[in-house]
Amino acid sequence: MKVLESKEACPDPESNYKKIKINSNDYWHFKDAISDDDIQWVFDTDDNDPKLVSFLRRFIDIANDLAGWKYNIRSNEPLQLKKYTTNNYYKWHKDGLCDHNSVWPDGNTRKLSIVLHLSDTKDYDGGAFQIYAPCKRPPEVLDIPVRKYSVLVFPSHVVHQVTPITRGKRYILTAFFTGPPLV
Repeated sequence: MKVLESKEACPDPESNYKKIKINSNDYWHFKDAISDDDIQWVFDTDDNDPKLVSFLRRFIDIANDLAGWKYNIRSNEPLQLKKYTTNNYYKWHKDGLCDHNSVWPDGNTRKLSIVLHLSDTKDYDGGAFQIYAPCKRPPEVLDIPVRKYSVLVFPSHVVHQVTPITRGKRYILTAFFTGPPLV
């Protein structure tokens, strides 16, 4: 799978999403989703390998049910293997809007995002995954604790960022699971 440098997909750095509301159940976290024996398989696969998509879909389905989102998920976009290095970051953004104005030619829109963390946190500094939670009083930025081989699933409309890497390399596998727009 091609490794994307984080700078290849950064949104407008001037983006500001401070007024966007987020549902109270913002994310679902799984620890130790894979092992050292599985890691090379992730790097060697292509971007739509059915086995890897099926592996990730299990977490999507569990989180979708247990978090109470109950989104109608029909397909996924190609997987993305990303590398963040020193001074790389991803500013506040949403992966999708889940609305009728954000549909792909197949009629679907991004509903759930999934991030598989492939690096040990000892291999880099910085790179915190944060979610903006404006429904909390006062509004908060939540630092989501991640570790090697953990999986994070969240609605694609949730505002989030990755803070700058100050040392080392951080690898993640991301995917977006799609379905019909929210009504």
